[in-house]
Amino acid sequence: MKKTIGLMVAMVMLMGCMLNSVALAEGSCRLAVTAGEVSQGELSVTVAITENPGIASLIFTLKFDNTKLVLKSASAVQSTLGTAVQLNTDQPGLDLGSQSEVSFSWYDANAVNRTGNLINLKFELKDGTWSETILALDNVEAFDGDPKEISVSTSGATVINPVSVHTHTPGTEWLHDETQHWHACTGENCNEKLDLAIHTWNEGVVTTQPNETEGGVKTLTCSFCDRTKTEKVPATGDNTTYIPFNGYITTTPVANITGTAPQPPQTGSQDSNLGFCLLILAAATSFYAARRMKKSSEL
Repeated sequence: MKKTIGLMVAMVMLMGCMLNSVALAEGSCRLAVTAGEVSQGELSVTVAITENPGIASLIFTLKFDNTKLVLKSASAVQSTLGTAVQLNTDQPGLDLGSQSEVSFSWYDANAVNRTGNLINLKFELKDGTWSETILALDNVEAFDGDPKEISVSTSGATVINPVSVHTHTPGTEWLHDETQHWHACTGENCNEKLDLAIHTWNEGVVTTQPNETEGGVKTLTCSFCDRTKTEKVPATGDNTTYIPFNGYITTTPVANITGTAPQPPQTGSQDSNLGFCLLILAAATSFYAARRMKKSSEL
């Protein structure tokens, strides 16, 4: 019985030693990402250690979407933890604009418990209609001087695209093209067309009167933006109608026809023509009668 109790005590002590070897150090570390206000398309960002129980090493990676944010600069604040800070962006010839993350690493033989900024960064916002994007910390590890791992909590930052929350304010002047009119937004770098609509034309006014040979011009005006357009008015002589009279054609406009319609040309009087016809008929009748008499006598 005594041997059994002794064995159990030994096992408990052994487990305690094992747990102690992997236990986290007392206290916790906290990292925070802070994004400033966007000014003229640029953004300032800091990564800071806000709680520090005493650490001797720290690594983390700041990740961001490089389709929305373009990294312009990244610099470590050496005075917070020490001079041994390294950033992956410190590599000579590195194209910062193509990066989507910044890696931080630091080690010291002695633990320090200072707090403050660790990295200062500058970004340029890419044009587009995106509304927001997040800067987040990943791959975070911290150790004290034993070394024992220290628990680390992190907070990221959300960046709002000012273009996406812009409130459109229409100007007072109507702008227009051939088919539409609109008010321009008065916001900086905003090309939004407000109150966009198709022209509403009035009935128009004849500004150039037509005549028989030349057409006129009618001017129409949009009731909203005062844009004008013109339409052709046909010449008054264009209503010419061709009317047949006894096999002949007149090109006189209908509105101008008065009196008797024109007749075909005549040769002599109607009486003389009738007498001539009767004379020919009488001669033909006499010729026919004489010929019949001659045939009868021969028989």
